[in-house]
Amino acid sequence: MGLVSSSFVPNIVLLYFTYGFVNGLGVNLMYISTMMVPALYFKRRRMLATAIVSAGPGAGLFIMSPIVEAIHKVLDWRKTLLCLAGLCLVPCLGGWGLREKKGKVEQTIAQEGCAERRCRSSCDCSVLRNPMFVLCTAMTSLAALGHCMPIVHLAKHCAELGISRELSSWLYFAIGLSSMIARMSCGKVAETGWISLPRLFQFGVFGLELGNLLLPLATDFPYLALYSVSYGFGEGFFLTPIYCIILESLPTERRGRGYGVFQLFISIPYVFEPFLSGLIADLSGTGYTNSFYTAGAIEVVAGFGPFLIPFMPTASHKEEITVNEELIVYEKESVV
Repeated sequence: MGLVSSSFVPNIVLLYFTYGFVNGLGVNLMYISTMMVPALYFKRRRMLATAIVSAGPGAGLFIMSPIVEAIHKVLDWRKTLLCLAGLCLVPCLGGWGLREKKGKVEQTIAQEGCAERRCRSSCDCSVLRNPMFVLCTAMTSLAALGHCMPIVHLAKHCAELGISRELSSWLYFAIGLSSMIARMSCGKVAETGWISLPRLFQFGVFGLELGNLLLPLATDFPYLALYSVSYGFGEGFFLTPIYCIILESLPTERRGRGYGVFQLFISIPYVFEPFLSGLIADLSGTGYTNSFYTAGAIEVVAGFGPFLIPFMPTASHKEEITVNEELIVYEKESVV
């Protein structure tokens, strides 16, 4: 609905609502619910499954970037949005094939509770009392601020360097392809246990910060393509481990709400980042050079976050056991 309505809006103010809010809401509902699927269906290969699912955005970016550019050259932007709306029906149809496993009865039983319990559960923010969750959310939000600065202004930066829009779209293709490969590779490495998830996170952040600090030196397309590949690999190794850490640090019955809260906090940098990086570029008067340096410096700070993980108290499963006992009692009362 967001894409369809966006194709008919008469001004940019309504486009903020239809494309920014309505379309953004739909994308997030689909994305967050999809990320919950590996935890329901997988035990032995859960990290690899999570990595494969998280590779979806990267795969979509490298596949759709040249396609959207080709459609836009033939049609105007309004008809392009209608074409994208038609493509969005594909995941809607795929969602009908998802079925909740029969063994996962806890969530179903919990939903059969009284209305007051359901209301209180929907407003539950107790995940913020989980030290590991808070630390991972904080360092990911900080890294996300530096992560999204270059990608927003990359096309404009290429235009200032005299690189055509067609070539710029292939940079996003390279980012998406390398990100997809990195996410699946990261999931496979995480399954082996050779490298811990925090170290994989730091490896990804290091790749991002190094690329952003060197980006001002890339003044022609081959070097920008090399940056795009390094950016994609850094993104894959930065996001995939943190998704696994967040999902594994939460009890089963709070995993969905906790992941939603996590996404809420890391989306805040994406709201303010375009304004911040644009402001830095305007005040400095040197194009986006200082914005790229700022992004790299922020990611350097975020890269030190995992060193605090060993000092975090181990999450207790006492609360999860209590919830399960209450569910068992509820089952017995229902039978009686």
